[in-house]
Amino acid sequence: MELMDEDSVRDIHKLLQICTEANILYCRALLDAGAHITSLGESTAGPGVLSPAMYEEFALPYERAVADSVHAYGGMLSLHICGNATWIIGKMIQTGADILEIDQETDITEAYKLAKGCCTLLGQISPVTLMNGSVEMVEAETKSMLEKVGGSQARGIILGPGCALGGNTPFENIKTMLKQPLI
Repeated sequence: MELMDEDSVRDIHKLLQICTEANILYCRALLDAGAHITSLGESTAGPGVLSPAMYEEFALPYERAVADSVHAYGGMLSLHICGNATWIIGKMIQTGADILEIDQETDITEAYKLAKGCCTLLGQISPVTLMNGSVEMVEAETKSMLEKVGGSQARGIILGPGCALGGNTPFENIKTMLKQPLI
């Protein structure tokens, strides 16, 4: 609610700058420890919480700063935003993240079209299907998603869950998702 209070905006940007600096230090520590890629999870930056205009003001510049810093340090960055990010995919691409982790609610066809040649997409199999669905359900959802991005002609896509994967997800379902032919 404070984002809508003009008197709070300056303080919010100060806080976001502090958080960005902490994220950068954390990413550098991961890279120093041997990681090749880091991840930035922005669960509250999606359109379910922020309007696209608010995303552009309160998230995009800070995500871009993290991506720029990670790249300058020799690493790669993956960006995840929960929920239906269809309306902000173009803005997410502007962050410079190497990978966008796409939630299952996002229009994968639109996201793939916009991201092509700019970054890689990761997703978008429902973690609920992966955790609670049958092998057949996982197979059907994976095939459907792959068809939407061009099947065997698809480039720049990594199969994975659309959001956080539950710890009790059956390994068989994960294997089923990953062994799907590219149609």
